[in-house]
Amino acid sequence: MPCKVLLVEDDLNTLHGLKTFLENEGFCVDIADNGKDAYILLQDGDYSVVITDINMPFMDGLNFLSKIRKLNEDMLVIVITAYSNIENMVIAFDLGAVEFIEKPFDPDDLLRCIKKVLSI
Repeated sequence: MPCKVLLVEDDLNTLHGLKTFLENEGFCVDIADNGKDAYILLQDGDYSVVITDINMPFMDGLNFLSKIRKLNEDMLVIVITAYSNIENMVIAFDLGAVEFIEKPFDPDDLLRCIKKVLSI
């Protein structure tokens, strides 16, 4: 059974591009373009890993990460962002993120990161 990924990204080109890339690598991928919709999906889905942007409408990635922790403290979360700074990185790791990737990044780097956190 393929690993199930929840991908949360407000840039639709990036969202759909990464979805296609990950599906071509054998992952089952659900998508949302904001944290609010992603949280609804997370409550109904059984995900192996969540990949979330930080800056998004309705609920930013750090608030989403905080809500994930209340729902499932063991969920593997990878944070991606174009707005990287030390403060956001520290907050993300304090909230339990397992990886923090700065945009732009090569999709193969994200794939290696996913495989690393899933130990596959």
